[in-house]
Amino acid sequence: MEEIARGKFVLVVLSKKYLESIYCMQELMYMYRRGLGRRDELFKQIVPVIVDDLGDIKRATGRLKYVKYWKAEHQELQEGMKGLECYEMGAQDRSEYLALGEFTSQVSDILAWTADVLMPQAIDGKEKSIEAVVELLKTKIAGTQ
Repeated sequence: MEEIARGKFVLVVLSKKYLESIYCMQELMYMYRRGLGRRDELFKQIVPVIVDDLGDIKRATGRLKYVKYWKAEHQELQEGMKGLECYEMGAQDRSEYLALGEFTSQVSDILAWTADVLMPQAIDGKEKSIEAVVELLKTKIAGTQ
């Protein structure tokens, strides 16, 4: 995650698949935490592109679908861990278990933040080409020099 912080720009391709990927959600959670204290700086760094219809995350009912998704993922892993001692699982497995629990409890707030902060400045990747993304990157780069 520290690589994200060191990057001058971060291209975030928002999609349903992104919101259901443990690795992508870890990145989004990291950006969310960073953005709480430094919103203006984060705006300059992030280049969001939306490739799916994510309008449902603007409302609680849409966000709760993802809460249920991450809760089910957490429960599935918890079920798989039954009968095992902590020392029998790898560090990565324990880390994933904790991350899934954290997503379940925070995903609604993270998605509300995404809808409020990232989506209004995003490029519609369904409608526009990669050239639009490149142009936005050029504009952001020119603005930092």
